[in-house]
Amino acid sequence: MFGSIGREAPPEAVDVIKKSLKDRFSGHRVVSLGTAKTDEEREVISAINALQQEVHSKIDIDPTAWDRAVVKMGLGLACLYLGEEFAKSPHAARLRSFLWEEDPEKRDAISLHGSVGILAQDEIKLSPLLHTQERVHIFCLSEMGGKIAFLASLFGKYDNFLEIDGTGTFSECLPGTLLRGVGWIVDPGNKETTGPVPLEELMRQRIEAQRLASERDFALRSQSPKDTLNEDP
Repeated sequence: MFGSIGREAPPEAVDVIKKSLKDRFSGHRVVSLGTAKTDEEREVISAINALQQEVHSKIDIDPTAWDRAVVKMGLGLACLYLGEEFAKSPHAARLRSFLWEEDPEKRDAISLHGSVGILAQDEIKLSPLLHTQERVHIFCLSEMGGKIAFLASLFGKYDNFLEIDGTGTFSECLPGTLLRGVGWIVDPGNKETTGPVPLEELMRQRIEAQRLASERDFALRSQSPKDTLNEDP
């Protein structure tokens, strides 16, 4: 996790998780009947007290959660797009075994290739080549170096990679000439999913959007002061 799929999370990765949880809950109050400020708070506390039982809570941190999430998404999309032949292949079986294995030592012994997590982020990202809108997710299956890789870009900020097919057996299933692959764009805010779209088409749309934006910016900067003063308020 946080740099290499299947490896034990380093201490700095666990520190990131702890800091995130601390920041998330730092503003919450500890409430009792004496400190409750609203009727809702008093009602909840009274209901708990009526049970006449102690309520214990515990938070467990799963350091492989991010790994499992990326593997599950990559396996699911690959099976969906590449079909039943891939789903029954050794490549899919290897990814499945990583998801299902509960023994940490046995799971660490499963050879997966990829880079995921907060600490694995590079300054140069691939996702902006396909889309620039923030707060969207981009998922891709792409041929890279004779292999098939899965890219999961979350919220336009966190790029995660996973090798799906290390032999390139299913590369011919992907569309494209110079760039083989397909992508899905998910807008969680509007609950919209676009895809699968060939990566070459996504790049064409990205270049066209950039061209139009540049033309609009040039037109605005080219306006003379007189034109600006004559504009309607």
